[in-house]
Amino acid sequence: MNSGYNMNSKEDAVQSLLNRSYDVQLARRGDTFYLTMRDLPLVVCSDGLEDAYQKLDVEKHAYFQRMVEAGQNEHIPPPSTEGRRRRLVEDLGLFAAKGAIIGVLVGLMALASLPFVDAFAVRRARRLPANLVELVSQVSEKGFARLEGMPETERSELLLKLRKRVKALRPFYAEIEGMWQEQKVLPSD
Repeated sequence: MNSGYNMNSKEDAVQSLLNRSYDVQLARRGDTFYLTMRDLPLVVCSDGLEDAYQKLDVEKHAYFQRMVEAGQNEHIPPPSTEGRRRRLVEDLGLFAAKGAIIGVLVGLMALASLPFVDAFAVRRARRLPANLVELVSQVSEKGFARLEGMPETERSELLLKLRKRVKALRPFYAEIEGMWQEQKVLPSD
């Protein structure tokens, strides 16, 4: 029966399987040692521990050889420790990422609680109304200059849209104006 392997590739496949590190479980009943591999269907017993390990190596080699000869080596499960190692690395990476995020958040909270940061934010907020008024006046001057060069129909349509937008912004302005009034009460630096 030819399973698609030549002799060298079969031996290479067996050797590759033998290089895997499977966990061995040891049990002793009286003077007899039992060795099993949880991931492979192998059990050996012997009166001496060293002899039991030698028998297990022989059995493992024979099992791998039979599986490769039958073309079933891809159905041999990898050692469960490989999956645990991979998961451990993935879990450590996830832990490090979460730790970094928490560290950044704690750092930002600590920075935000410093008095100079708070004072800087308050000063910037006080200047906001003056800056905003200046920005609106600049934009309105440019807008009116553009309106003067437009035909009458386009100008009236644009003014109608502008009135609708201003009307929609009035509640927002009333809310902001209340905040500006509160800022005027704050002591100056």
